[in-house]
Amino acid sequence: ALQIKCLQIGTDGDIWLGTIHAGLGRLHRPPFTVFSTKEGLREASVSSVLEDRRGTLWIGTAGGGLHRLTDDGVAVETSVASPHILSLAEDSDGRVWVGTAGDGVFLGENRRFQPMAGSLPIVLSMATDERGALWIGGLQSVQRYFKGTLETIKPLTGLNATWIDAGGGEVWFSDAFGGVVRWRDDIALRFAENHGLPPAQAVSIRKDPDGSVW
Repeated sequence: ALQIKCLQIGTDGDIWLGTIHAGLGRLHRPPFTVFSTKEGLREASVSSVLEDRRGTLWIGTAGGGLHRLTDDGVAVETSVASPHILSLAEDSDGRVWVGTAGDGVFLGENRRFQPMAGSLPIVLSMATDERGALWIGGLQSVQRYFKGTLETIKPLTGLNATWIDAGGGEVWFSDAFGGVVRWRDDIALRFAENHGLPPAQAVSIRKDPDGSVW
């Protein structure tokens, strides 16, 4: 059985599945296609997938760096000088951000990726909100990049944000050590066992269009 690490639904309805040790899978009405080392991936463990507004599919791997899926196949993005990609995000300007395990954040502009000074070294998750701010979740810390300024959100110190969902005036974080945190009006509110959540690790979080948080 496939071990699914991440999922992306494409604009054309294709479902992209990043797997552990089995490459990138595409479910397309209904044939299932796999892109792995034979198709150009340097590593078969896919840790993150992002389709940007131009339709380019970005593939982050655990050990093989960043890749792009083009009409000609899988291409390696060599300007990201890190083999371990943990998270991907796109901002309101269409720029792609890459979070790594040990080398911080890289920003893609003019078809080149440059390291972001001062970013957290290990970036577990990233998301952009409706204002255009980029939220960066790491180990024991959360940063926000907005209008050229990078800041550490001190009330969120100690949070290990495995997943971020931003929008509607609030940001939700899942915590690797259990529970979830809501950031709204510059106030952090944690939900844990005393709110009915199980004590297990929270690995992902998502708010649906109705406002319910899963």
